[in-house]
Formats: sequence, C-alpha cells, structure tokens
Amino acid sequence: MKIGVFGGTFDPIHIGHLIAAGCCCEQLSLDMVLFMPASIAPHKQGCRLTSAHHRVQMLILATHENQRFTVSTYEINKSGVSFTVESLIHLCKQYPNDQLLLLLGPDMISDLPNWHEPEKILDLATPVAMLRTGIDDREKIFSNDRLMQLFGAKQLEITKKSAVQLPAVSVRSTAIRDAMASGKSIQDYVPQAVEDYIYAHQLYRIT
Repeated sequence: MKIGVFGGTFDPIHIGHLIAAGCCCEQLSLDMVLFMPASIAPHKQGCRLTSAHHRVQMLILATHENQRFTVSTYEINKSGVSFTVESLIHLCKQYPNDQLLLLLGPDMISDLPNWHEPEKILDLATPVAMLRTGIDDREKIFSNDRLMQLFGAKQLEITKKSAVQLPAVSVRSTAIRDAMASGKSIQDYVPQAVEDYIYAHQLYRIT
C-alpha cells in the first residue's frame, strides 16, 4: 500500500486538512491517509492545546465517511513531545511492506532540515509538499540551501516537481479558535459534525 502520513495538532481539524488529504489521495494514488494528531508538537511546546481526547474525537467525526482516511493515536498514547522520526519508526514496524509518504505543508517542508534527525526521516519516508495554487510559491519554498544539503540537488528537484497541488483554500485552525472565542460562525470552516461537537463541548470559548 501507499500510505500518506498527515501529522499535526488538528486543533481543530478543518476543511483545509480534508481537501489536502483528498488531493493527496488522488494525485499520489494513495491507498490510505493516516491522520496522526500530535501529543505535543516540537514547535508548539508551551502552547496550550485542546485535550487530546477532543482532538481525536473531532478527527474521527471528520474522517469516518472516507474509507481511505484513518486516525492513528500513536503519538497521543505515547504522550510527550511528538518527534516525526519516532512515529515513522513505529509506522515502518506496523506497515513493513508498505510505502510511507510524509505529507507536509509549505512551512513544514521548508523547516524540515531543522527537525529531529531529518536524514533518518528521509530514510523512512518520502516527503511530499502540499502547495496551494496561487498562494504558495514553489520556487521560493524550494530555493533553500539547507533543503539542498539535506536532499541533494537531484532528489530536491524530484520533490519539487512531485508536489501535490491544492486548491487556493486558506483555512487556519487559529482563525477557527479566534472565531469561536468571539462568537462568530465557523460553519464554512469545519464539517457539520465537528461544528456540532465543538458547540456541544463548548470548545474554544473564552473562560
């Protein structure tokens, strides 16, 4: 199988995440997209996150109708800081005969050289950039000396050309949290089931 690994805090999951995962399925011929919510993301240490239970439940609600989408709670169950390399080692053991593709947004692909053991990450999975048409500048993102050093010129060019193209949908979890805190509607940004869950559990309200 070809498995796309989609990590993040998903606080909350939104339509942008789902559109990206769907585009990856189609353009990369994926058999599965594995949504892997972080317990604590390395770049968000010290940030306040919604409880893991709520984030996982919203993910399940958002993905359950798509047979190619599934949720892994490995990082949540492990707790502590979620390093991608450790998660990939676990997934390689869980799916020893399958191909892992690491699905990354533009900020993450640019920052990949700064991650924990980036060379090992490349040994375990194939990074794929997810770029929004008309929003993300492919040339600028890949004009990065440290990326060149990490990938090598030939592999970086292959990675650049194989980027998944997404529609120009710009939705951010922070904007959804801010909208909830100020009493604004979020119905255009999250699936109905997720919106209902957020209201039912009074998430992202100012207390």
